[in-house]
Amino acid sequence: MVSRQLFLACAFLTLNIVLLDLAAWALAWARCSHSMASSGKRVVFIADPQLTDRTSYESLPSGPLLAIVRWICDAYLARADVMVRFLSPDAGVILGDLMDGGLRLFS
Repeated sequence: MVSRQLFLACAFLTLNIVLLDLAAWALAWARCSHSMASSGKRVVFIADPQLTDRTSYESLPSGPLLAIVRWICDAYLARADVMVRFLSPDAGVILGDLMDGGLRLFS
């Protein structure tokens, strides 16, 4: 019985995280005051994208929870890609480390 309750709690939290994340993106986009006719240069900043792999979160078992984490990270990158393609900036800056497990993979 505990495992079913834990599964439902994790599913509820994951759904809330995804929905709140989508709502934050939609709200930020609606409040953004950009002009496509602007004559200045456009720069896009992508804050801390995560390319997850099997070594990114060693504390998580390689099961459904890790798959959910990877899906959330991939969804963030997909939304960022849509925004970058729509805005067609002159330059792009990626902030933060790109891979969590990079050092462990190459050492």
